[in-house]
Amino acid sequence: MHHLSYPGIPLESSTREDAFISIRPCAIPDQGNYYFLSNDVLHDRTRWLTRSDDVAFIGVANPHWFHALSLTTGLRDAKPKRLVAFDSNPQQLRHFVRIRDLILQCEDRIRYLERLFSVHFGAGARHALEHFECRQRRGVHGAVRRDPYIELERSLWRDCEFDTKAFESETGLDAAPLTAGLHIRSETVGDVDDYVATFLCGSRADYTWCPFTAAFGSGFLANEDCFQALRERLADTPTYPILIDAAEDLDSLLLAHRYQPIWLWMSDLLCNYFVQQHPPFEQTRDAIRARGRARMPHAELDIWLHQDRRSASWFDWRINDWGVHHRPWSIHTESFHRVAKQLRGSSGLEVVAVKRWIDQDEGDSKLPNTRYCPLEAFASDHYDAPHSTIFLHILLGHGVGAEAFHAVVAKARRLSPNVVILEHNPDSKDFATHDVGLNISTLTQRHGLPCEVDFAPGPHGPDRNWIAVYRDA
Repeated sequence: MHHLSYPGIPLESSTREDAFISIRPCAIPDQGNYYFLSNDVLHDRTRWLTRSDDVAFIGVANPHWFHALSLTTGLRDAKPKRLVAFDSNPQQLRHFVRIRDLILQCEDRIRYLERLFSVHFGAGARHALEHFECRQRRGVHGAVRRDPYIELERSLWRDCEFDTKAFESETGLDAAPLTAGLHIRSETVGDVDDYVATFLCGSRADYTWCPFTAAFGSGFLANEDCFQALRERLADTPTYPILIDAAEDLDSLLLAHRYQPIWLWMSDLLCNYFVQQHPPFEQTRDAIRARGRARMPHAELDIWLHQDRRSASWFDWRINDWGVHHRPWSIHTESFHRVAKQLRGSSGLEVVAVKRWIDQDEGDSKLPNTRYCPLEAFASDHYDAPHSTIFLHILLGHGVGAEAFHAVVAKARRLSPNVVILEHNPDSKDFATHDVGLNISTLTQRHGLPCEVDFAPGPHGPDRNWIAVYRDA
């Protein structure tokens, strides 16, 4: 699969190197044409997730993206490998980056709320926020019919100073304070223009315009531990704000993550009302259903779908965010999941001895940032191109002789600082009656000790294939 490149907003503050996606900077007009907050309702059902390692968190770049990420990772030692926020509105994408930067810059959640709204809380409001506990501990409230916090919301706005000029300068939005919120006047992409931005109240019955809430007291603002955990996660994880039309490009983005679990935040984009207003999203909904239920030889994706609970579209038990989510993986997907974790850089090469694979995939490797190369071409004296990763894909297991195999390993190590080898394990129960593959000990005798060794399971045991990695320091 070719290297992924999208228009968007490059971020240089992530501390972990990741070459999975590159972002082409795009010009973004300053027109205030975006949603300052969200009114989604989230329920936390993530306690039943069975895979939480090497995960890609991908989602719509609305402000509740951060709540969805916090809920998904908050109750486990889960550290996503990659964070992707997408939107078709460049101004919404820029606001996403602004929220992210504020979270990273603010020392606590109350200071974050002040910076976000351009307000300064008095001592009474600060004390009330410090001791506030939301009744809904395992979710995030949005524009619901009744919310018990309207009086507290009013008291917070009585005891704060709103800086109109600072807010307009920071956000590009025209806003005026009310007794229980901030009246936002805008021409917003979607069906809502005027709305009220609130600290913690989401009660529709208490406002002339629909309330969009920061949801203080829930999600990543539930307490200081949740806020600091999100700060750490955002600082440590490569994050990609990309500008795409989800109806057209989301399927290819998901397909690129086929060998790792995907936590997918879709807000209300897949609900029946939105699909009726934007018919192309019906194809997106169908593609997610098909990918999440597919089995080999089709691309099988492990998708856990998180939606706005007010209008969530029904999918499948293997996709929906309820019950015990365990997507069975085929031998191929399990093996390539472990291989994909070892890829480095954006110029990978997959060396194969089976030409049929290349023809079936129209010349593109299934792995990200990787292209196919026939064994004969790679082994020739004329091939001397360097690569960030070279992956040797079961050569001995498909008829390559031992000496030819060892020569290819030696050449790969000369041309790449990161060589990944996948081979059949003759010591596995899967090959008890077959003379195939190679022992790790034999590999080590010829090429030295790998820096990493892993095993991928088969139908009869946990070690059908081994994966050895030679990586330069």
